[in-house]
Amino acid sequence: MLTRALACCVLAAALLAAGCASLGDSRRAAVREETRQDRLAADVERLKEAVNALQAGRQDVYQEVEAFRTRLDTLERNLGAELDALRLELKALETAREADKRAIIDSLSERISGIMRSAAAPASRRVESGYEHVVQPGETLSEIASAYNTRIDVIVRANNLSNPNAIRAGQTLFIPE
Repeated sequence: MLTRALACCVLAAALLAAGCASLGDSRRAAVREETRQDRLAADVERLKEAVNALQAGRQDVYQEVEAFRTRLDTLERNLGAELDALRLELKALETAREADKRAIIDSLSERISGIMRSAAAPASRRVESGYEHVVQPGETLSEIASAYNTRIDVIVRANNLSNPNAIRAGQTLFIPE
């Protein structure tokens, strides 16, 4: 009987020990779960803070981009206005340049005409039975013959010209009547 009682005690102690061990394991598991949940809650808090910081940063970036766009639009308008002003100034300068060219051409034309008038007067004078003619720059034998109402071959013979195209400015020709 004693062995039986001893066996029961051992069995009861074993059951009791098994129950305590189960109870300790579940308590440890609960503590581990609570710690894990605390860590997860802390992670969630850190993530929320990071998201808030990113959203604030994004707002700052949007504001900076908008400020750059505004500055760019202003610069673009200013450059467009400056370009238009430069185009107008260039057009005015071109117009003035054309007017200056025209004035220079008119002045030179007037001077050349005066020189030609003064040089043409003494260019011919009456001699015996014809005229003496001083050849002017650019003048041709054909023009001279036409001016004196004569033919080229008459002038060529009277002046003993071997080449009628070889007359030169300043040369004196005799033009028979």
